[in-house]
Amino acid sequence: RSSETAKWVVGTTLFVYAAVFFAADSSNLLATSTFNIVSFEAVIGVTPDFIRGAAIIVVTLGLLTLLSHFDAAMRLKWQERVADVESALTKAKASLKRSLEFGKLGSWEWDVATGEVDWSDQAYRIYGLNPRETKATYASFLESVHPQDRAAVEQEMHRVLQYCAPYKSEHRIIRPNGSVRSVQAQGKVEVGPDGTARKLLGVT
Repeated sequence: RSSETAKWVVGTTLFVYAAVFFAADSSNLLATSTFNIVSFEAVIGVTPDFIRGAAIIVVTLGLLTLLSHFDAAMRLKWQERVADVESALTKAKASLKRSLEFGKLGSWEWDVATGEVDWSDQAYRIYGLNPRETKATYASFLESVHPQDRAAVEQEMHRVLQYCAPYKSEHRIIRPNGSVRSVQAQGKVEVGPDGTARKLLGVT
């Protein structure tokens, strides 16, 4: 950052100096008895056109330096904002996960278009599954539903997807060890641009 600051200071100095010098040459504001731009050019042995050209180059370099510093500063500020947002999002997800676990609620998400299902660790625990050994699918979810409740669950799911209505179901599940547990599930549909159900998100 110190090198960027040094570039900014040098660029600003060159820009201000060149701007004043060029303005003085163009408008003859400094053409006084103590300092005459034409006399000064004669003393240093260069032509007025050379002085003007050099001033233009210095002004251009100064502008480029200032723009480069401004761009770097804006990029740094943007990166800091992105980092802050990502940090806040990570904290929010962790807080939500803790809240669900404390309430013994499992969250889940079903992408209707791709068929992909995503369960939280607590959701796997409710169904008696290990997330490192089993990948949840919609088919495996239906298989875990008690045979006597399965038709009602499928009917409710069909209604929810067809009308994009809230999902609410109370049914029994059979865990891998053979135990039967009653669960309540609630969810909502995420509607796509075409007005059809895109995702179903909820808790159990």
